[in-house]
Amino acid sequence: MGDEGLLRTFLDAGVNYIDTSEGYRFNERVLGKAMENLDRKSLFITSKVMAYTGYTQISQLGPTKEGFLKKAYRILESLRTDYLDCLMIAEPESVEMLKNEGFHAATEQLKKEGRINFVGVSLHGSEVWGAPSKDSMEKIFLAAAEEGTSIEEVGRRIEKKVENAQEFIKRHNLKSDKEIKDAAIRFVLSNPNVHTVLYTLQNYSEAREFLKLSGSRLASRDKELLASYSRECGSFYCRHACGLCEQACPQHVPVNTIMRYDHYFVAQGREKHAMAEYAALRSTKADICQNCSGHCESACPYGVPVQVLLATAHQTLSLT
Repeated sequence: MGDEGLLRTFLDAGVNYIDTSEGYRFNERVLGKAMENLDRKSLFITSKVMAYTGYTQISQLGPTKEGFLKKAYRILESLRTDYLDCLMIAEPESVEMLKNEGFHAATEQLKKEGRINFVGVSLHGSEVWGAPSKDSMEKIFLAAAEEGTSIEEVGRRIEKKVENAQEFIKRHNLKSDKEIKDAAIRFVLSNPNVHTVLYTLQNYSEAREFLKLSGSRLASRDKELLASYSRECGSFYCRHACGLCEQACPQHVPVNTIMRYDHYFVAQGREKHAMAEYAALRSTKADICQNCSGHCESACPYGVPVQVLLATAHQTLSLT
């Protein structure tokens, strides 16, 4: 979201929590310009610095104190602000990386300089970082046939879930998936321990609809809708940061990471970004999942067809 006018619309409407990261497409300089003439104390600005040792940005600087300081100063300059309310280390690959001496030394210095107030961590699962389409399913059917798995069995698993989803939509008279998203946001806002919601918006229309939800709470219909959705359609969604199936994978496929990239591609429309991230993935990719017996699915307590989704994600993210 690099539209200064759109950003200003949010700020003028009272949005006061801003979340940025060096890994986002977001143009921090545009945001800095949009925040001009606003009371800085009225905003809470969070940014994140990548922790990957293999990333191009990090490989040039190294996960050192000097490297993290350089990143922080660049963020401050781009945002045209003297300080960040919170600086997070993003996507640590291990507990050891959370203990990175360079990051902690840098944040201690930044605190003393008055450049940051709080330090945090941001991650989505064990690694760096819907339903399959008809075209990609054809490829999975062929792969299933090659490995001796019944095509009818694979197709039946998906068809049953699609039928359940359609029944759910009809029964609740849903006009769009927006109703589910709105209920989910109200669910979060109803939690007394939650103070804000982070939401990616692309245009003015989405902005207007999102702002309407400010201060709203979960209604009785919302509770019924979400409970029913979870019960009947929950198996469509591979839960990011769940990680319960990954230990069962003998090939150590980073399920969380790959399914998040697939979400970027399918749900957020960030196709190039998702494909680039997948191409740069250093661990085992999901092409190996097509010839597996499905250890991940056996370990999933939510009934998600993980193996099928992973194989589909590989087809989507690699365009093969």
